[in-house]
Amino acid sequence: MMFNPGASVYGYLADAFLGRKRAVLISCLLTSVTIFLTSLSPNIWLYSLLRFANGFSRSGIGICSLVLTTEVVGVKWRGQVGQYGFFFFAVGFVSIPLIAYPCRNSWRSLYKIISFLPLVYSIFVLLPFVSESPRWLLVRGRRKEALDVLRRYARLNGRKI
Repeated sequence: MMFNPGASVYGYLADAFLGRKRAVLISCLLTSVTIFLTSLSPNIWLYSLLRFANGFSRSGIGICSLVLTTEVVGVKWRGQVGQYGFFFFAVGFVSIPLIAYPCRNSWRSLYKIISFLPLVYSIFVLLPFVSESPRWLLVRGRRKEALDVLRRYARLNGRKI
């Protein structure tokens, strides 16, 4: 098993200050920025630095999304729900050749196109549909907000609290 400093930093920030949703949002935005800046890099040194920064920023998406999705389901379903995220991760990797083929003459264009995907996810999925972790809200003393999130989950399941 390999140590991932980005995941450790994002895990700490998500637990201590930001919450899971904001940590994923910041990670997505930084991932978009670092990918786009990579497309503008004038030399191998800046390219390498930006790729490192991208790996660091991207690691927050995985760790915080996993925790956010598995916290809201029972123990019985955590393994399966955790695996669903990896399914979509794999679909993303498999789709890269489909995106890359039209850009085969310009690696910079590929980076520019790919840089918009985390941004689109943030705007159209994360912000409108994802709620903050009720567990994190409770730990932070934000009981009313946690109950509101749980009520919303109950309504989605056809139950009344």
